[in-house]
Amino acid sequence: MNDLHILHNQKIRVLLSEQDLRNPGTRQRAERISVYAVAVGQNLELSVDRLVGLRIRSSLGQIDPSKWSDLVSSEVNATEQTIIELCTQFVEMRFDESLSPQQAEEKCLKWLKNEAALLYEGGIVEAFVRVQRIIQPIGT
Repeated sequence: MNDLHILHNQKIRVLLSEQDLRNPGTRQRAERISVYAVAVGQNLELSVDRLVGLRIRSSLGQIDPSKWSDLVSSEVNATEQTIIELCTQFVEMRFDESLSPQQAEEKCLKWLKNEAALLYEGGIVEAFVRVQRIIQPIGT
C-alpha cells in the first residue's frame, strides 16, 4: 500500500467517524459493505486503482460525495456499481435487527440462491458467494 492509499484510508475513517456521531452504526455498516465489495472486486481481478475506488465508494456511499470525491480518480463503472449494490443489499438483510440472526441468515441464503442472480450479473454473484464463505459464512 502506498502513502496515497494510507491517506485515503485515514480520510475515510475520519468521514465515517463524523457520520457515525450523527447516525450511530453507520461506520460499522459501511465497513462491512466495503470488506465484501473489495473482496468481490479482488476475486474478479479488478486493478488496484479500481479496488481503491471500490473501497472509497462502498465505504462512503451514504456521505455527501462532495466530501470525498477528491479521493477517486475515475468514474464508477457498471461492474463496480453492481458490486456495491449487491454487497449493500446483503449487509442490510444479514444484519437486519428486526430479525433473529437465524432468520436473517435464512433470508440471505434464500435471496442468494433465488433472487440475486436475477438482479445482478451472474459472475458478480458467484464471486460474492465465494468471498462471503470466507468473510462470514452463512448456512454452514
